[in-house]
Amino acid sequence: MTADLLIRTIFDPATISARGARYTFISAQVVRADDGRDAVYAMLAKYRPDGEVAVVDPSEHSLKQTSVQDLLRASSSFVYIPSLSGIAYRHISGALPYDLFERMFYELVSQSAYGLLGSAEINPISDIRTFVSKLARMESVTEISATVQPPNPLFGPLWESLLEYVKKRGLDQLSVNEQSNGGINTDLPKIAASMGPESIVSSSALSLMEAQVGASGDAAVLMAADGYGKATVRGRHDGEWVTYSSTNDQRTFLIDGDPSPERLANEAVSQLLRVNGESGLAH
Repeated sequence: MTADLLIRTIFDPATISARGARYTFISAQVVRADDGRDAVYAMLAKYRPDGEVAVVDPSEHSLKQTSVQDLLRASSSFVYIPSLSGIAYRHISGALPYDLFERMFYELVSQSAYGLLGSAEINPISDIRTFVSKLARMESVTEISATVQPPNPLFGPLWESLLEYVKKRGLDQLSVNEQSNGGINTDLPKIAASMGPESIVSSSALSLMEAQVGASGDAAVLMAADGYGKATVRGRHDGEWVTYSSTNDQRTFLIDGDPSPERLANEAVSQLLRVNGESGLAH
């Protein structure tokens, strides 16, 4: 789905029902970050078609329940930054946790008036320092599985060749599954160990990737870690079987209070630019 179509789905949203609640996008608006980037701000609302609230009856000095239509249960504010292919949203424990937000976002886009023209799935950006440090400690890798989608408009130098392959083949999605009981011939742990300070892509990491012509599994893992898919790596560390997933180290940030749309957009842009710098992402 193009950025323009995704923006249309936010401004002209569907409404879906799931487990007694309804979901839709509300309060959509375009805001501009301090660096001039446009951002789309909105809220994902969870509400009940028929609800009850407690009200005071002054004449009897008591509480009573009264029916209210479309009672809001929770709302999660978010900003979508088209130029950075990124979204930042509020995790609300219990009412709208991250997994529910991502699932409902996907469903709202799929069931919108533009759903036949494309789909949009949120993939978490890994905290690359945490994820990479885990891979660097592995002594052997016996299984790599990943599913990635070609990003637009950004690419990463460690997986640029795989991106070119995906686009050349006209693929919307690529899945990789590699297994070897004796250990896969992969340089992922070495690449991870050679990452520079703050996990910035180093020249040695680039050299290791360039030496692995056709190593789609390694490139897919790194593409997924940058937020363009999901990946799992299984192997051994200190003689024990370990499994690491890119979805387990989701990048998060804290922001005080209830930020305005402009403040949330500025913080999201700052965080995404930091991620791009650490991963070497470029247009």
